Amino acid sequence: MRKFFVAFATLLMCVGLQVSVSAAPRVYSRNVDTCCLLIATPDLKTEDFMNAVEDKINPENQQNAVVGTAVQTKYQEYWLNKGSLEEGKLTKDVMHDFVKFSGFKKCLFVVPTMQMEKSKVPSGLFMRVEQNRASIEIKGFLVDDSNILKIINVTQNDDSNHSELRAKRGAFEKGIRDLASQFITYIKTGK
Repeated sequence: MRKFFVAFATLLMCVGLQVSVSAAPRVYSRNVDTCCLLIATPDLKTEDFMNAVEDKINPENQQNAVVGTAVQTKYQEYWLNKGSLEEGKLTKDVMHDFVKFSGFKKCLFVVPTMQMEKSKVPSGLFMRVEQNRASIEIKGFLVDDSNILKIINVTQNDDSNHSELRAKRGAFEKGIRDLASQFITYIKTGK
């Protein structure tokens, strides 16, 4: 019985260590001069969507931009300093002002627009199931304190027979992958 308890405790510690290691935030070097900001509705600012942005913008040890809660909070502070408790409309002037306010040299503003539709599709010989389709358009604006450096526009969709969230997440991840690819190319080549 003691051997079983020791083996079980060891297994729990290994699983706990794996979870804590995988959930650890990324550490950025101080030479990252670009931030990435998600301007979206609350349902697209949850952890799974923010992680998708993080993973695509900064793949495998590449530090292309600072992404996450700290940048999102800085944007909220920007609006609070302007006298508003809520984020206002994103304009060209707001983008340039935020870059100055943030302390970064550049900022990628990611602006997704999601559409959902449901339809009945055949499933088997005599059955029909409801399918969720998410279509997303993601606009990306890479700006500095006075210029728009790059505009990226991608459109993707995804289907799920199980849930709207799966369809949304799938479409978002595809769109962010395409946007990040163009963003990284611009960061590396200037084109």
